Amino acid sequence: MYSYGSFVSEKAKIVTHNWDQVAEVLNLDKKLLLRRLRALNVIDRNNVAAEAHVQSGYFIIREKQKEDESSYQYTLTTESGLEYLKIIRAIIIPK
Repeated sequence: MYSYGSFVSEKAKIVTHNWDQVAEVLNLDKKLLLRRLRALNVIDRNNVAAEAHVQSGYFIIREKQKEDESSYQYTLTTESGLEYLKIIRAIIIPK
């Protein structure tokens, strides 16, 4: 079974993090984090990263097959994406 946790991509050896881990590192509630990222157009309503941010290397989009043979996309955050989110944290959660 596939794990959504941090893992190293076999193709490029890229360490990635799921949204739960990102929220924990940023010390934010996951729902609040995702809501703010949607408001900033960093992710869409399905929590998939905008193409510009994928091209920047901040996120990786993966596709997962369901048992009924349909599929869905999900986003993983790269190390550079995590650093980017740390920098924009003040915008995500203004004081």
